[in-house]
Amino acid sequence: MTLDTDMPEIAILPCLKRGESIEDVRLDRWAPAFGPVYALPNQAMARMLKVLNISTAAYVAAVAARYGINLRSSRAQGDERGPWAWRGEHAASWRAMHVRADGHRPKLLSFDELFEVMENASYGGQFAIAARMPANLFRATDWAQPLQLSGTMQIGIIDYLWGSGHSISHPGDLLVDGRSTRVDRASDIGFYTYDSCCGFVLDYFRIDAVAPATIPNGARLCRAPSVTP
Repeated sequence: MTLDTDMPEIAILPCLKRGESIEDVRLDRWAPAFGPVYALPNQAMARMLKVLNISTAAYVAAVAARYGINLRSSRAQGDERGPWAWRGEHAASWRAMHVRADGHRPKLLSFDELFEVMENASYGGQFAIAARMPANLFRATDWAQPLQLSGTMQIGIIDYLWGSGHSISHPGDLLVDGRSTRVDRASDIGFYTYDSCCGFVLDYFRIDAVAPATIPNGARLCRAPSVTP
């Protein structure tokens, strides 16, 4: 037996609805590479912000503070030239996007973490949570219910078709609403996996336990609350 059969890589895709594929809805770019300024304000971007519990207004403000570009402004801005220059073509779409955050729960990723992921996921693709897990545990899990996953997982963006991706490690528990989230073996989703793109040791890339859980209202994915001894 091999690692791929004993401990397959699992893909958790909270921005895809049931029946949608990775080609139907994907994070994309208007510049040569993906990034916080260069991301298209499309349906996938709106869904990712919703899952992250980040409002559009907060995202636009964070981009302006970090990169000096007001995504909602139609005027040319910044020092970039050629295909990297912001000319305001997508400002109207940013103004039309109205994702709200739930003030009663924290963001899934900080802006430092999110921007690190976006800056290094060159082709965009899918917002995904990934880890290896025992094949027998994967088969025995009822994924169509709210679950608490325990282990060390990777949270980030990967292009399962073209092979770019970047993630941050999350050591701890995650709550996943399997009723509205696609979960599958990564090898059944596309040509590439997180592990083939980045290479992880199992200490940073495994789900050790799965249990039924209660998910905060409106959340598809969130960090489990800390348990105080």
